[in-house]
Amino acid sequence: MLLCQLVAALERRKIEGIDEHPKSSASALHNIAKALDVLKGKKAVPMSYLYAEEDIHKGKRETIVGLLSAIRTAYPTSTMSLTAATRLA
Repeated sequence: MLLCQLVAALERRKIEGIDEHPKSSASALHNIAKALDVLKGKKAVPMSYLYAEEDIHKGKRETIVGLLSAIRTAYPTSTMSLTAATRLA
């Protein structure tokens, strides 16, 4: 769910079809896939991350850190705004 919230904030729009309270692995994987679908339009996000639902769900650090780094590259001005907003909170 956190990945969905991050992508939605960066895109400044709601991601349709996500389960706000996933109770199963299938629901969690569905949410991850929805977030990654949005990221498929960003050239800065390598394909290897866009199809790594299982690794993300399992919490594989290398995949998650790489994806977050790619997201930061894909949304340079948005991530700066989010960083400033979190400092104010």
